Amino acid sequence: MPVSEIAPEVERPDLDRPDVERPEADDGDDDDLAHYARNDELAAARKQGRAVKALCGTLFHPHADPSRLPVCVVCRDLAAAWPR
Repeated sequence: MPVSEIAPEVERPDLDRPDVERPEADDGDDDDLAHYARNDELAAARKQGRAVKALCGTLFHPHADPSRLPVCVVCRDLAAAWPR
């Protein structure tokens, strides 16, 4: 699935990949960034008004327009490491 910085809603890689380092999950205070997450999780989170876990481990509430926010560098780098 292509990665888009305008709508960063992409599938998560296999979490068992040893070649990709992941930082520790944080408390979700990063609402000023657009994060990458699974499409199905984003849709459910928007519908239910709950937070979703990003590739970087951040819990965030999806924005209606993520294109107005800068993209999380960790999410972008993790998504770029996936085979296409």
